[in-house]
Amino acid sequence: NWIVLTPTWTYTGLSPLVLEPVLGQGPTWEDLTSTIARAQAFGLKVAIFPLPNFQTDTNNWWLSAPKDYSWWHRWFEQYQTFLLHHADLAEKNGADALILGGEWIKPALPDGLLPNGIPSNVPTDISDKWQYLFATIRARFHGEISWALEYPDDIQNPPNFIHQADWIYILWNSPLAQYSDSTEYELYSQAAYQMDSDLLPLYFL
Repeated sequence: NWIVLTPTWTYTGLSPLVLEPVLGQGPTWEDLTSTIARAQAFGLKVAIFPLPNFQTDTNNWWLSAPKDYSWWHRWFEQYQTFLLHHADLAEKNGADALILGGEWIKPALPDGLLPNGIPSNVPTDISDKWQYLFATIRARFHGEISWALEYPDDIQNPPNFIHQADWIYILWNSPLAQYSDSTEYELYSQAAYQMDSDLLPLYFL
């Protein structure tokens, strides 16, 4: 009984970096307030999962970014503003959870790698920045905080701050069958196997 809303801002500049709301490319505060109220009227729990828009391919965006210390400082500062805006929205409207992360964010994590496998040059204090971000959000939002992990790529090496999250939101990108005529039972069995063999150990970290 959950609904996950994915409001967006847009990266309109890369150097200097600009992340901002763009009319027509994402829901407004009023749009989200209305949607949350309708979902709650149907007895649904609501999670807010803020995600940025990119005006180019995400991989190319990361590869083209300067990624020096000042750029990373501004990236984190703007991502924090983006999240705190939606944390305030979630708090004001009684949303149940705020989801952070996602597959797009991998270069910004500790020991981050670019899409081509090269280190992303994140600052040495990046773990402290993430810890601070969780604490800042918790001071503004009193619901649950989740971290989004892509499966299967991310679960073997989750970020070292993942224990700051109340639960993990799995972005399931693993196939359940090799053939299009697989039966419902075969799909169910494969899903159960992957949950038990791969996801259950993550639960007990």
